[in-house]
Amino acid sequence: AGCLQAFIFVMLTMVFVSSAAE
Repeated sequence: AGCLQAFIFVMLTMVFVSSAAE
């Protein structure tokens, strides 16, 4: 619950989008 969690969420989303886009 904080900036760290939000940062991790964004990072995971980026990785997921990158994987799905390829």
